[in-house]
Amino acid sequence: MLGFSDGSRDRVVTVKAWDQMAVGTAIAAAARKFGLPRDVRVLAVQEAGRDAFSVHRYFESLGVESVVVDPASIEVPRRARRAKTDRLDAGRLLRLLMRWAGGEKQALTVLHVPSPEVEDRRRLLRERDTLVAARTRETNRAKSLLATVGLKVSKLPAKWPELLPAFRTWDNAPLPRNLLRELERLAARWRLLNEQLAAVNAELKATRSSVAQRLEGLKGIGPVAAETLDREFLWRDFHNRREVGGASGMTGTPFNSGDSQRDQGISKAGNARIRHVMIEATWLWVRYQPDSEVTLWWRKYCGGGPGHLRRKGIVGAARRLLIALWRYAAFGELPAGARLSAA
Repeated sequence: MLGFSDGSRDRVVTVKAWDQMAVGTAIAAAARKFGLPRDVRVLAVQEAGRDAFSVHRYFESLGVESVVVDPASIEVPRRARRAKTDRLDAGRLLRLLMRWAGGEKQALTVLHVPSPEVEDRRRLLRERDTLVAARTRETNRAKSLLATVGLKVSKLPAKWPELLPAFRTWDNAPLPRNLLRELERLAARWRLLNEQLAAVNAELKATRSSVAQRLEGLKGIGPVAAETLDREFLWRDFHNRREVGGASGMTGTPFNSGDSQRDQGISKAGNARIRHVMIEATWLWVRYQPDSEVTLWWRKYCGGGPGHLRRKGIVGAARRLLIALWRYAAFGELPAGARLSAA
């Protein structure tokens, strides 16, 4: 569904998905309907979703100024029951776009669109995450199947597919025929996932950039964290530390209204992959970089406290570490007190 407006009148038409001729025709028809010249400035807005940035790039190929916005940032009524249709959503986006184009930049949260090359570089890392999750799922399934005959396996050996004929049930009997066949088919999928994961890891290593190599040179920063930072985050042109913290979603969200004052936790509005990998990397950082400024801050405020305080504090340390790594990657500033690995 396409919505058009000239500021005083609205027009909504329905076209088939990716019918490029119909989209161009609808834009020209809207210009004629509103009595506008053919070379009028055209702006477009769309929510980020399954199509990623392909719709945005298509609009730009037509000479349309396009913006992609975060769906969670779009203003909606606070009523418990609110009307929601594609037509109403199109009209709401039109109103917000006009406010944004008029100078009210907070009306929409506009996303930074990566170049096609940067977007394609992220595919390898995301495929790796998918393969690791699939392999874990198959491993857990194998352990669950073995548990049905009394085999409690906390960790499967590396060559467990070859050991299947030697497995015995609780009464020292061979595995039942159908169970063994199911495990053999599962093992075949497990082997395939391992082969694909090895190929992806080799390609990641072959295409590693100088930024990832420099980050990995810091003690406590592993290859996964370095690659994730390089491919998912550091392609953006940040101007200050506030932008870095906001883009990661690790900034606080206070709630101060009247007598009610509380902290609602981090916003989680940024890149989820960066948050996950940075929190894991920070636990390693405070272990292997004991004299760094980030570790000393964490130990001072929450390192000696109870478990829940340590876990909350590691998020603040992760934000500080992310800012320090950004400065190191962008400007060559070594994080204060940090050491390089022996290699």
